[in-house]
Amino acid sequence: MLNVHIRRSQPSDLDKILEVQATALRKLSITYNSTQVESLVQSQANARSAGDEIGVVAEYEGEIIGFAAIMTSKPSIAGVYVDPKHIRQGVGTQLLEAIEQIGMGRGDKTFDVMSSLATVDFYQARGYQILWKTGFYSEGKHWIRCVNLEKKLTGTPKVNEKQRVDAPNLERERRFGISTQRRSKQFYPAMHVIKTVGAWVFILALAAFLLYVVLTLISRLL
Repeated sequence: MLNVHIRRSQPSDLDKILEVQATALRKLSITYNSTQVESLVQSQANARSAGDEIGVVAEYEGEIIGFAAIMTSKPSIAGVYVDPKHIRQGVGTQLLEAIEQIGMGRGDKTFDVMSSLATVDFYQARGYQILWKTGFYSEGKHWIRCVNLEKKLTGTPKVNEKQRVDAPNLERERRFGISTQRRSKQFYPAMHVIKTVGAWVFILALAAFLLYVVLTLISRLL
């Protein structure tokens, strides 16, 4: 494990944080195409600049080589990024542990994270359990497929079995880079419910209108 210095991030760190983040996204986001990656670079830069996060940085020989943050308003991980030159050296783990300590210090009982497909294994190896597949529209309205995970900061995470991800299928998608533009009901169940309810409302409204027309015609004929 690389011996790094973990400290709270400062506004003056922003440029270096964005540099590390952009490099990590461009070199490690193997499950997304180049257009999606560049949209992520921009959307994540906007997120870091918004100022609604609590962040920490990892320094090695006086240089920032990693960054992690949690949201100020909820127990959610905003991101964990490590310079590709220093991955698999324990830097990400130390950053994750640091923000977990911050979360527990403010009373958080659980942490959730919307992980890219490429980093699911990282979180699972550190006690996070898959809840469901999800996604979001990044800068330029490019759909980014992700996976939601959760960890109880004390005890064992509770998994939503009804929406649990098929792990072998997820691995196949990561390995072979299945198009992130393909969508299904399981990626956003709430949207599917809304569409279904909307369809039934439309059908009932149409039926009521047709019934009104028929009754009107009958009354005129009589």
